[in-house]
Amino acid sequence: AWQVFRLMQGDDGVTAFPTYEQLRPWLAGCLCSALVVVLTLACTLVADYYDLGGQLPRSGEVNLYLRHALISLIMSALLLRYFYLQSQWRRQQQAELKARIESLQARIRPHFLFNSLNSIASLVVVDPNKAEQAVLDLSDLFRASLAKPGTLVPWREELELAKRYLSIEQYRLGERLQLDWQVDAVPDDLPIPQLTLQPLLENALIYGIQPRIEGGLVRVEAQYADGVFQLCVSNPYEAGAEQKPSRGTQQALVNIDARLAALFGPRASLSVDRRDGRHFTCLRYPCSRLTQEARAI
Repeated sequence: AWQVFRLMQGDDGVTAFPTYEQLRPWLAGCLCSALVVVLTLACTLVADYYDLGGQLPRSGEVNLYLRHALISLIMSALLLRYFYLQSQWRRQQQAELKARIESLQARIRPHFLFNSLNSIASLVVVDPNKAEQAVLDLSDLFRASLAKPGTLVPWREELELAKRYLSIEQYRLGERLQLDWQVDAVPDDLPIPQLTLQPLLENALIYGIQPRIEGGLVRVEAQYADGVFQLCVSNPYEAGAEQKPSRGTQQALVNIDARLAALFGPRASLSVDRRDGRHFTCLRYPCSRLTQEARAI
């Protein structure tokens, strides 16, 4: 009966059965209860036919069938009520989680837009032609970031979004900005929270490239193994050149950490480390290759 109830809800994607939304709750419950009663009576008939419970008079057989039917009806009603309440509770939890993640997502988009505009503003006086092209790139970039309302996007889309952002910064920084991409081992359809890679790259540019006259190398390393995705963005770091933290960048990193925890649970993490003259910002979380999580949220 529970499997039939799930099929009616459409959890298994079986189109041969009507979905839960197409049936009234009371009708779905009645169908499930009727199926349980029919199966119970069928089992009772088999047991009676083979005398598994011993010989019974005619009146005793009728009472046996009625008793089994009544017990199965009561038990199925109780179980269906439990499953219905559990389903409602689960839907409420998913709705609250979705609202929380959308709130976090809404906070990071203006942050991303304002910092890109600041980069373009610095080009207006220096090179108006590049500033104009950067505005066009930003238009495409922001359109892409708004095109998909879901909380998770495929890795290929997030990577393309980040590269468009870097193209804007490349106009301003020129040859001072060097990039090393080590991301070939990541499947294109791997799910990642939208606007995750871009803030990490922005953090690397603010602390590792802008303060240095000679610029430096920003390295992006990503891998997927044993159901766990790991992403590290590193930049040059000099211990003697400590800078005042950027409040906006800190908020973006906190935002990423909160979204990872909300989407992937306690096994997700965001860490910051400094070693061998480089600053590392790394995240990891468990996920599957396909983006079914995006459809589940």
